[in-house]
Amino acid sequence: MPVPSLFGEPPIGPRFNLAPNLWKKRRYSGPHRRAIRAEVLAAMVDREAQVAPAHLIALGLLLASLAVVTQPGLLALALCLRTASLLLTRRTTARLVSDIDLEAGEDGALNGLYIAMTLAGVSWATLLLALDPAADPPIAVALVAGVVMIGVSLVIITYGPIASVKVAYVASFLGTLAVACMTGHPVVPWQLMLGVAGLVAGPVLFSRGAARHSITRACLTVENRRLSDKLQQALERAERLAHHDPMTDLLNRRAFFQRFSAPPDAGTERHLLMIDLDHFKAINDCFGHDAGDMVLCGLAREMEAVLAGLPAGNHGCVRLGGEEFVFVLDRLDLEEAHAVAEDLRKRARLVPVRQGMSPNLGVSASIGVAVQKPGESLDDVLRRSDLAMYRAKDRGRNQVALAA
Repeated sequence: MPVPSLFGEPPIGPRFNLAPNLWKKRRYSGPHRRAIRAEVLAAMVDREAQVAPAHLIALGLLLASLAVVTQPGLLALALCLRTASLLLTRRTTARLVSDIDLEAGEDGALNGLYIAMTLAGVSWATLLLALDPAADPPIAVALVAGVVMIGVSLVIITYGPIASVKVAYVASFLGTLAVACMTGHPVVPWQLMLGVAGLVAGPVLFSRGAARHSITRACLTVENRRLSDKLQQALERAERLAHHDPMTDLLNRRAFFQRFSAPPDAGTERHLLMIDLDHFKAINDCFGHDAGDMVLCGLAREMEAVLAGLPAGNHGCVRLGGEEFVFVLDRLDLEEAHAVAEDLRKRARLVPVRQGMSPNLGVSASIGVAVQKPGESLDDVLRRSDLAMYRAKDRGRNQVALAA
């Protein structure tokens, strides 16, 4: 469950802040919240990768200081703890991003990150506690203290978007020093403790603004991506509507002429089956236009079923308009084309039953079959198949007729 952030902004997910102005402008849904979290965490990991060289330089400087401090063993132990916490932090952060990308629960990864960041805070504090200001050279004390404060500041800014993780990190760092102060450790008198707390307050306040900026940018990125996806979907839908009938989803007249205007390949035959539903106006008048639309869609599904069972070829199902359909058969001979036409005629009779409509609704189709002759245009063969279809109607409907 989302919990309130440290600064009181509405949350976009577990322990995340959300820029208030964007929250008021748009209330993000679950998928968008998850996408925003993923963007924020990806940016956070990128920043961590960018500051990785700084961490390596810091480790190098701290290693160099081993040669001049009076307690190198203690400092080396603190360096080992710091290195381990650095590796653990990077691993748990990467796991968190992976869990969100895979839409898995991120509670386990967040708990791991809490542990890693708590260890990180303790490791930075132990580097300070390994010093002996009375015996160590001033330059070594200044070097270690400077590296620690810069490193602490970088981590606070890097992990600023996750407020509670940042709190755990700062609390573990200052808490370790506070315990040392209360036990009378010579490195951390109370005056120094107050100074360190004041220095840490600066990066904490800066990280608040940086976190707002990171989350705002993530919100805008997700919003732009969402709008881009909607635009792409609209373009794809417009492209489909330009070539498909919106009711039956078959090819429309425009797509029919674009796709089949070229003559068939040499040595192959193309047949056009002109299909017209019989007494369709009576169906609309007696049963309503909704019933008529169901009949049209039912016939379209039957045509697609027949198409799926044909051998490979440049076949096509087309709704020319109204109750007129065309079935294009490629690489089939006249006997096979006639068999397909008969199958479609029989299937047309079954449309009411398969659509769950009234048994009193009689549906039949008259079909004209024409082969495209060499050099014949698509308009001409379409006209001949149309004439054959009208011959089928003149002979009593619900039959197949061959073109002359």
